[in-house]
Amino acid sequence: MPEVILRDYNPDNDFTQLSEVLKEADLFDSDYETPEKLARWVEIQPGSIIVPEVKGEIVGSIYLQDGIIPHIFRLAVREDYRKQGIGTELLYEAERRAQVLGHDFVELFIAPGHPELIEWYGKRGYEGREQYTDMFKNLKQAS
Repeated sequence: MPEVILRDYNPDNDFTQLSEVLKEADLFDSDYETPEKLARWVEIQPGSIIVPEVKGEIVGSIYLQDGIIPHIFRLAVREDYRKQGIGTELLYEAERRAQVLGHDFVELFIAPGHPELIEWYGKRGYEGREQYTDMFKNLKQAS
């Protein structure tokens, strides 16, 4: 495995590389991932976006949303760096940070049609629970 440095997302320098990682993983949401929104996110919740860096290049991401129920999402690793343990390192770092915040558990959602992810998370101690339907409302168009 290459030398990987896990660090906090820096909104002043990292947006372009992070967005490329998320696009490659088909996780980029142009409504959600904007430089301004991610800067606000880490201002409100410092340390909540973690990026792995290899030789100065961001090669993945994970987000940890702190709240009553801590939520992990946007776990991604660039294709050239997969199957080297980077995703597992990211996941365990997010879990460690959730514990530091006082949480006893974390949750995450897996999009339908990804049994390989259910297996991957299962090998890392995650258990399936109830099924939910994700719903969204655009508040700009609701008025």
